[in-house]
Amino acid sequence: MCVGRCTALASASAVPLRASPSSVFYDDFSNCAVGGLPDSTKWNVPLKQWGGDDINGGVNPKNVQCVFDTTLKKNVLQFTAHGDLYNGTGPVGVTKSGVPRPDNAQWKGWNWAYDPKCAPKCNVRRVGGAVQTKETFSASVYCCRVVSCRAMSWWSHSS
Repeated sequence: MCVGRCTALASASAVPLRASPSSVFYDDFSNCAVGGLPDSTKWNVPLKQWGGDDINGGVNPKNVQCVFDTTLKKNVLQFTAHGDLYNGTGPVGVTKSGVPRPDNAQWKGWNWAYDPKCAPKCNVRRVGGAVQTKETFSASVYCCRVVSCRAMSWWSHSS
């Protein structure tokens, strides 16, 4: 099942515009331990929400992990996202202030063509994963290769 789950081969690099063509930053996550997180000297894995009060559950580090991709025959970084119809148990999203979302907190905004009432599973819906480089870059050329899900859908579920 790939619904609501994407695997990314995020070969990230930044090259200054007037520098030699060598990268000043590169990571293809091949050294990332299966079941673990990416290199903590290069990456932050945030627990954060943005985009408006009660519009989403943000991102949770538990939705980011290194996995072995049998097609690529190497370790890659996998991000998981849970949508409005997800009925699993976690991970729990957070509010803008970083407090875990209550399990019955209703969504405000982005109501699609169905009843947006989600209790008692509101706290695990609209929760994704993200990474952020620890190093900051100014004027550069940035490249990031991402391989998305083999099957895409707006529908997500726990099985």
